[in-house]
This record gives sequence, C-alpha cells and structure tokens, in this order.
Amino acid sequence: MSYYKTNAIYEKIIQNHLNRFHFVSQNAWILVYANHLSEPKIIVLAHNKKWQADEKILELTNRIAQEAKLPLIRVCFDSEASSIDSMLVAMNNLPEKTLNLNEMKELYSSYGLNIKNNIANKAVNSQTSSAYHDWQRSSLGSDIVVSDIDLIKEKSKQLLVILELKRSYIGLDEWVPYREDFANFRVLDNLCKLSGNKFFILYNQRRTTPFFDDASRLTVFTFNNGDPLKIGQYNFKDLFIDS
Repeated sequence: MSYYKTNAIYEKIIQNHLNRFHFVSQNAWILVYANHLSEPKIIVLAHNKKWQADEKILELTNRIAQEAKLPLIRVCFDSEASSIDSMLVAMNNLPEKTLNLNEMKELYSSYGLNIKNNIANKAVNSQTSSAYHDWQRSSLGSDIVVSDIDLIKEKSKQLLVILELKRSYIGLDEWVPYREDFANFRVLDNLCKLSGNKFFILYNQRRTTPFFDDASRLTVFTFNNGDPLKIGQYNFKDLFIDS
C-alpha cells in the first residue's frame, strides 16, 4: 500500500536523533474519538499488520489514556487484503479478540459515541486510504469527531505536549488556523485538559513550485478555547533541540 509516510518535521526529528519527540506514520495512527461536542471518549491506536510495535508509543498512549481516564483500544487490520470484514482488538490488558465490523461499531457506541445505525459493509484498502479509515469514514457517521495525534513531546516526567502539525503554501506571517479544523483542535485541547498536558498548533510552509517542505521556521499557536493565539515564530532548533 502507498500510504502517506513522512513530513519535514518528522525527518528533522530523525536526522537530529531527538528522542523526546514521538510519532507514528505510514502504518499506524493515534486517534482520539469524541462526540459532536468534541468531548473525547476513547483513544484508538489503529495499525496494520506491517507496523512494528513501538514500545514508547504504546507507553505514551497508555499514559495519556490513564491520565485522561479514557479507554485505550488497540486495533489491528490486514493491509494486504483488498477488503476486510473484521479487525483484531485489544484493550484493558485483556486477550486480543476478533470483532466483525458491526461489533466494532457496537464497541465504539458503548463508550458514548453516537454511531450511525446501519449495517457496515466490507472496508477497502486503497492507495489513498487504509481499510480502517475507509470503514471509519463510511460506517461511523458524521456525529462524531476524530482527531489524529501528530506528535508527542516528553517535556518532563510529569508533562507531555501534544503538537498538531499544519502546513500549506501560505506564508508564516499570513497563515492562521482554519475554522473548519476547530472541532478537531478542540478534541485535542480537551484531551490535554483532561490529562493535565499541553496542546499547541505548529505551522510550517510547504512551497509547491519548486516543492520544498520548509521546517526551518515555524509559527506556534495555542488554541485558546477557540480563539487561536499566535505565540510567535521560531527556528526548528529553538523549538525542538534547545527547548
């Protein structure tokens, strides 16, 4: 499968061996499911069979879930099959079990999510979407909000920072968080309030002609309860190496 793999910030983190920053890409996703009010209800670590389990990611997702008093569900699906009708699910240190797609919907609904009431069809793997995301988009309905966790920083033993990464062709001085993303931002902001952690939005410019994903300077925002506040612009070194 040809999934989205990386970005300039991830690449710089790897190049500089920055071991306080953690992310998943290509074969795994950290997802926060919330109701229509952007109130988090469950955290899902979804991955395909190709993902090599990252113990630090497992530790951090479990820590966030425990701090926020939310269930953590680990979901594995087959990325080799053209379509799937079941997934392997693990949670609460119980043995893994296989659930069909309707049972998956019932599981998510049991945690207070208003899931669409229909029969789930098989989920399809494609070049642009994993089978899990295909199922999520087609079967769960529009009365929930799902946010990815892009990047986690271990600020200290007591504090984690969740970073939402945004990029486009717009200049650093002109870009502001898009209102259509506010529901997703609110999910992550609420998650951090529940867990006692911090949430920031980081923006870098990605030029299109010629293509250049420029992570050398970034603009930082707080969500500020729906009225995003620009903190300032910083060099990558200031934010990621010297912070």
